[in-house]
Amino acid sequence: MLGVVSAIGAGNAEATQNELAASDAEGEQASESLQGINRRTSIRKQMAQALGSEDVAYAASGVDLSFGTAKAARADAYREADLALNTATGTEQSRVSRLAERAASYRAAAKNARRMGIFNALSGGLDNVLSFKERG
Repeated sequence: MLGVVSAIGAGNAEATQNELAASDAEGEQASESLQGINRRTSIRKQMAQALGSEDVAYAASGVDLSFGTAKAARADAYREADLALNTATGTEQSRVSRLAERAASYRAAAKNARRMGIFNALSGGLDNVLSFKERG
């Protein structure tokens, strides 16, 4: 009887451990989203600083900022920032999705651990019953 209780307890302990790991992975998703927001904010800030520096440099040299080289440089800066923002967003989404998959995997492992604990308890109990029957 002790073996049956022990097998169920072991299955539940392993399931609990997997559930905690799943919760950690879900918590990391929120953290990853915040890091993604910080990365995108940083990219926007860098773009604004770069555009400001270019505008100041061109204006100081007497260049009209509304056309020509200054306008092309501004368009290039926007294009580079857009690419960086898209890359950061894609990276964040892939990390969040990887964490969601990890959480789902841990939850499935927890479910399986509970089932195996019950199965081991039943098979152990059945072995005990058969052993008692053989003894007579």
